[in-house]
Amino acid sequence: MTPGTTHDDTQSRRQDSDTRSRRQNSGTATDPAETGQFAALAVLPAAATLAGVALGSVVGFGVFDTRTPGAGRAVAYALLVPYFLLGVAGTRWLYEDATRLRASGADWRPNPWHYVGGGGAVLALYYLVPVVNGGGPATGVVAYLAGGFVLSLALSSVVAGPVYVLRRQRNLDAFRLRDTLPAAPAWFTVSPNSRQ
Repeated sequence: MTPGTTHDDTQSRRQDSDTRSRRQNSGTATDPAETGQFAALAVLPAAATLAGVALGSVVGFGVFDTRTPGAGRAVAYALLVPYFLLGVAGTRWLYEDATRLRASGADWRPNPWHYVGGGGAVLALYYLVPVVNGGGPATGVVAYLAGGFVLSLALSSVVAGPVYVLRRQRNLDAFRLRDTLPAAPAWFTVSPNSRQ
């Protein structure tokens, strides 16, 4: 027992260590590297957005207009429904992954609402800017903005997904690399009092 610690402190640390090792041996431990299995889900909505911009640039953005009569409406829904579902799946993965990392005790513990809320706020500007400039709907402005914000939160991975995945990889890989380095020998460590 080290000076300044009590028997209860030592016992508590030993129990925490035993609990962690039991979880690791039973396969129920949350490994931050394993939770990144579906990281592409957070990036695919942004890639789909870029593909949609490219398609709209080539054939015209009217291809996404759901008010088009006949086959044009079916084409618009055939493009937009999978895009929306992909965006929701990406946002869900981002939120769940950040929540798992936060609870797992990983070195990087992101707040999922920073990413979901931040991405949603950026997308909500699409609805807010026309209202501020006087070009929004004549009636029902509050409903228009509320619906736009809910839709923006659901699709927040379009903006936040790539940012989250890059930060996740950078932070977890950096910590993992640091943890794999061998410890410095005792003779190599420098104490603050030994400098002259």
